[in-house]
Amino acid sequence: MMFFKDTARYDLRLDQSTIFVSQSQNAEFTNSITGKFCVSLPGLAVIKRIKVRLTGLLKIPRDGCMIADDRECLTFSKSQTLASSKTLDSFRLPAGTYEFVFSIPLATEMFETVTGPSNNHTYQVDAIVEHRYWRNTVISQPVRIYNVPDLEANDILLEIPPTVEGQSDQNIQYCISMPNSDIPFGSTFFVDACFAAPAKDAKLSAITITVVEKHIIKVQATAVQASLHNVHNITSTKALTVFTERTELAQESISMGPEWRLSQPVRLPQNLKAYSQSISSRTINITHSLILNAEFQDENGQAVVKIAETIPFSIYMTPGVIRDDGSVHGKVVENNRDPPPPYGCHTFDPRLFEPTGSLSKYVGACALL
Repeated sequence: MMFFKDTARYDLRLDQSTIFVSQSQNAEFTNSITGKFCVSLPGLAVIKRIKVRLTGLLKIPRDGCMIADDRECLTFSKSQTLASSKTLDSFRLPAGTYEFVFSIPLATEMFETVTGPSNNHTYQVDAIVEHRYWRNTVISQPVRIYNVPDLEANDILLEIPPTVEGQSDQNIQYCISMPNSDIPFGSTFFVDACFAAPAKDAKLSAITITVVEKHIIKVQATAVQASLHNVHNITSTKALTVFTERTELAQESISMGPEWRLSQPVRLPQNLKAYSQSISSRTINITHSLILNAEFQDENGQAVVKIAETIPFSIYMTPGVIRDDGSVHGKVVENNRDPPPPYGCHTFDPRLFEPTGSLSKYVGACALL
């Protein structure tokens, strides 16, 4: 009879380490985690039970203010028994090599894996060999779980590009747009902007584009916080910069007014640990915003106008960019529609005449009617 568990060998193999859960009955996606647990015994073993378990764990780090201590919360737990006796007592397993196939069903919508720098929500599959006379043997493998976005039906995004328009106190009209309000993780997209000055007394000198990620965490108050502040829940807010790029326009290539049109690339990092996708839940809300700052100078090079606009959007996970090994292969999101020019302006767009249809960072000045 075997008494030393270290002489046995165990191997937990998952068919997929990245799972996309579909709310529809799509044969391309399977709402379960499948695999096999391999056990090699050199001799007779006494075992109480063999099972696999999927757990989800949310980790919220302290923020030095409202959340004084690191917190952990179990969000999901489901197990499946692979081997046991009918009486649930210990049983003897002869020497040999065994393969236990398993399939753990998932809900049609799961709390997604989040691996960004601020908060973490992870899933783990544990294969557990329960013993009567010594500590249980646990073999673990991480697994990533994401929800399949409904908006990617047939890989066609039909939404009208989000656009903001306005006019500064100095009567500079502008129009800013991005391809879609839903952007795949790790992708590159272009922000189109058009500015029109009322007279040739100002010129566009620089553009800064920033993508900001905001975390709003809501957790249960501790007993001390509840008694002191008479609250049941506390909220903590964090923000981080996902992307920022400043482009200073060459003075010799920029004329004084009256109109400028640009297309600036935004390259989201292709790193699962650099930032997170957009999440909405009772505990964590993660949102994303694109911020564009435009700076104007007079003919003497003095700053005269600063324009700042924000466009909220969402970042989502998709099997088109997240591979099974966790690597990210972002796509280029095209904007096939032009934003309207500022009111009263006519935009001379080189894309109508260039056979390649490409845009440089600076397209050029446009003429008013």
